[in-house]
Amino acid sequence: MKIEELENAPKWLLEADTKNANVEIIDGRVHWYDGEWHDGHWCGGTWCDGVWLEGTWRGGTWCGGTWHNGTWWGGPWRNGVWLEGTWNNGTWWEGIWNNGTWRGGAWYNGSWRDGIWRGGDWHDGTWFDGIWHYGIWHNGEWIDGRWCRGYLKSGAWEGGEWKGGFRFTETAPTHYRH
Repeated sequence: MKIEELENAPKWLLEADTKNANVEIIDGRVHWYDGEWHDGHWCGGTWCDGVWLEGTWRGGTWCGGTWHNGTWWGGPWRNGVWLEGTWNNGTWWEGIWNNGTWRGGAWYNGSWRDGIWRGGDWHDGTWFDGIWHYGIWHNGEWIDGRWCRGYLKSGAWEGGEWKGGFRFTETAPTHYRH
């Protein structure tokens, strides 16, 4: 349904810059099914598919689609493609990351391709390239990139540049610097 056809649409949705939006209000929450988000403040609900081009995400659940730029402030990411932007806390369950800045939160699975990691917990997935500044790596596969500092607890290290941080063995942590 088009946004202008909705009954009881929240003000933030009415004020957003969108194109070809297909949305519903279910139990008082916005459900976005398709279309383009050009700018505005997303303030909760469920994003199922579509293209995010710019704006500020303030909570809610992302379930698929393509993120092109903007600022993320909390909520779970369940699948989709990230292309640039700034992530500020939240939980990443699965998807493809392509560039941007990560600032806190938890990563559980998916592929990381380029960008800057600045804190948070990595639990599983594959890191292909980028810069890790700090955080805790619990498990996963590191293919390439630059590790500047943080805690590497377990997982597979395939290659890349180690600048400093802690690598844990089964008995005790070991500090490495080049």
